[in-house]
Amino acid sequence: KTMATFHEALIKSYEAEVEEAKAVLKLYLNNVTAVADHTEILKDLREWTAKLSEAEENLKTAKSL
Repeated sequence: KTMATFHEALIKSYEAEVEEAKAVLKLYLNNVTAVADHTEILKDLREWTAKLSEAEENLKTAKSL
């Protein structure tokens, strides 16, 4: 049971990372005021896109265990 609990926690942590990255990207892409004074928006978009990709891949892997 303990290992199942850790496995479930691992999956939930990656699900949270996916949702966080999606929320940030949606905010940047859909809210003009969020980016109005943001000089490094493209850099941040790249970083959050990479975080999303990594979290999605990690989630896929964790679910396959």
